[in-house]
Amino acid sequence: MTIAEYHKLLEACPCQEWRVIITLARIGGLRPCEIMALRWSDIGIGENKDRFHVFSPKLNPHEHLRDREVPLFPKVTEELNKLRSIPGNEDQEYIINCHSRHATVNLVTSFAVIAKRSGIGKIVRPFDNMRASRATEVEREYGAKAESVWLGHSQKVAWKAYLMVTDAVYAAASAGRTITGSPVS
Repeated sequence: MTIAEYHKLLEACPCQEWRVIITLARIGGLRPCEIMALRWSDIGIGENKDRFHVFSPKLNPHEHLRDREVPLFPKVTEELNKLRSIPGNEDQEYIINCHSRHATVNLVTSFAVIAKRSGIGKIVRPFDNMRASRATEVEREYGAKAESVWLGHSQKVAWKAYLMVTDAVYAAASAGRTITGSPVS
């Protein structure tokens, strides 16, 4: 999912909670179960208040990535601040309250309506698709270690399930550039 498609989805969202759901999935790289488990107390942790805590109910309790810290990317911060400023949200424990915490199927169904309204149409496995897009960007921009730690999976899983060779990479290679714009020697 491209950033342009992400912006189209945001425009089609019925409420701010949905803008946050899509932002956490596409920009934060979170799984639906992680989004639904996210609490306001998880936001702004660490010495510099520049990250948020993610608990993954999906992962085995013995795995070291069950709990992780993810940077508060500017787009995530922006959408969270908008949601927090809505009257009544200051007293909520969880960030997302428009769905049951266990109803990830409803997220996919509701997402399909938003995608159709945005003009994008059907997106196969939308949350996996958004996560894979973000994993690819994070790996390229911050490295493999950050990608694995921030998205909460091993590098083996990243290679197998998430990382992609994008059209931009093909275009850059064909033009004799690296993805960062440097010439290829």
